[in-house]
Amino acid sequence: MFEGEERPEPTYRAYPFRLTWEGREVAGLSKVGALTGTLQAITMERGLTCDPAFVQWIKEGLADRSAVLNDAHGEDGSVRLRASGLRKDITLEMYDERGQKVIAYHLRRCWPSAFVMLPDTSGIAVAVSMLRLEYESREAEAAR
Repeated sequence: MFEGEERPEPTYRAYPFRLTWEGREVAGLSKVGALTGTLQAITMERGLTCDPAFVQWIKEGLADRSAVLNDAHGEDGSVRLRASGLRKDITLEMYDERGQKVIAYHLRRCWPSAFVMLPDTSGIAVAVSMLRLEYESREAEAAR
């Protein structure tokens, strides 16, 4: 995975849902679960990522759950991270069939809680079977 020095610039235009992380698009997804007010988690399925740093962040977050979560809860009942560097802001954008952005959700202080991947035989991409992100808060931004 990601072995070669030069990789083609990934494009996720074929996917109706796209993730932006650290200022760049890192994944395209076909299916996203509902964002509800009670559960601060979102499950995404059937996608692709070509970003090795994004995959590494997911693996680090899942490798040692004790480094990600501790037993302390915030005043609002949310679980707090001991290793705050593992929490990242991620934007989930939804596009219509013409490729126009419909809405974006800014997910604050996310961490991965589940990930099922299928390596691409080309070594360039990782097929995302399922990715679940938990987050502390979210804000919606309607398309202009």
